[in-house]
Amino acid sequence: SLTWPLNLDYDGFQSYTDEEITQAIHQSLKLLLLTRKGEYPMDNNFGVGMTTYLFEQNSIGLISNINSEVRKQIRIYMPYVVIKKLEFNTEDIDKNQLSMRLEYSISQSALNEVFEMEFTPDSFNF
Repeated sequence: SLTWPLNLDYDGFQSYTDEEITQAIHQSLKLLLLTRKGEYPMDNNFGVGMTTYLFEQNSIGLISNINSEVRKQIRIYMPYVVIKKLEFNTEDIDKNQLSMRLEYSISQSALNEVFEMEFTPDSFNF
């Protein structure tokens, strides 16, 4: 198992396989996206709290706020993730469902990946 948080040094991610790196990044993304601000004891600013947005009224402003917060949190806590495309599907937000698709690459690596997640009130069960 890789240690969290995953750190990129000048040699890359040491001798981990691409699959191990991808799994670790996806797990770190889940943690970052599902953790509410103030919930992580060592850093009160850590987390997006995606499930809290499920109960907001659907609007362009809401998606803009979510997009901005996700980008900010990734930039701060996972700076090795280079966001290529970030999309949200809000068709079912009135049913308390929101999905996200993130296309990203890893700095200092040829690795390109896609992370997709659906957020529902049960998203904490991962």
